[in-house]
Amino acid sequence: MLKKFIYGVLSLFLAFIIIGALLPEPAQEEAADAEQPSAQGNFLQDELGPLVDSVAASVDTNWQFYFAEPVQRLAEGGGLEEAKADLELLVDLLEGEKKKLEGLEIPDGLEGAEKVRDELALAIDKRIEAVQALLAIEDRQEAANLDVESLIVESNEHLTRAASAYKELIE
Repeated sequence: MLKKFIYGVLSLFLAFIIIGALLPEPAQEEAADAEQPSAQGNFLQDELGPLVDSVAASVDTNWQFYFAEPVQRLAEGGGLEEAKADLELLVDLLEGEKKKLEGLEIPDGLEGAEKVRDELALAIDKRIEAVQALLAIEDRQEAANLDVESLIVESNEHLTRAASAYKELIE
């Protein structure tokens, strides 16, 4: 009798082990789902993510090279025409980045991606507005009186909102 009870318990235990091994674990199901990403997942990973990174890197690099440095040289006594040439080039580069954003085709159901695109475009618009304000100056005195800082603050706010919207999309 005791042997039957022990065999019964061992059989039951063995059955639970076999059933447990045959059932997929939730983590395995999620991993399987991750291996087959949706069209929206592909868009986020293959198109939106690299575009956001590209626009952000380009805006930062170009802003430093064609805005911050020329304005610094101008403040140190450099030529106004040289600074304006750099600023005009910056406008062209920023408009090129904006065209990349405008050409982005967002799949249906990704309203957050539209917000990312729109906020990045607004950030670029504010930077272009700041540059064009500087291009309109005629001398160093006007440059000293110009409030470009508020435009840059607005641009940075749009960049922050774009980053937040992108983070929400990928989580």
